[in-house]
Amino acid sequence: MNKIKDLTGNFFNLLKYDQKDWKSEWYEQVYKRSPTIYDNYFFSEDLCIEDASAFMTYLRRPDFDKLYRSWQKEKEAILKEYFRTVGSIYKSGIKRFGVFFMVGFKKKTFNLTRTSKGKALLVDIWGIRGETYEKERGKILQMDEITALFKNDNQRVSEGDQTF
Repeated sequence: MNKIKDLTGNFFNLLKYDQKDWKSEWYEQVYKRSPTIYDNYFFSEDLCIEDASAFMTYLRRPDFDKLYRSWQKEKEAILKEYFRTVGSIYKSGIKRFGVFFMVGFKKKTFNLTRTSKGKALLVDIWGIRGETYEKERGKILQMDEITALFKNDNQRVSEGDQTF
């Protein structure tokens, strides 16, 4: 599993289309390219494809543009910060995991889920770069918080708890 993957480009490709086409293009340009990640995201947020369609209808162009500009400006620094964090997690003995940056639907910023290749931390950038920042860069999620999140999950798995 890739340790860090930025999936935001697929979502931001929607900016090339007329807003009335975002709903149909989201399925083709975003969902079909990362179905496992989005299925896990939907499951963890109790959402479905219809919710994604509703969000795309509701999404305003100025908000989307603002998110895009903010992410482009901060992306390199944020990814560098997470790269250091991921290295620390890997060194702590947790090997099968990945961090996926995505444009979600303004629910929770972080979702820890499982794929067939290991654990996945899904990071919805609306929470770190959207119109109301849930987390500031540098305080996004500290390394010890992420490590604890993964280790706590390991303990639940070893104790037989399958919930997230």
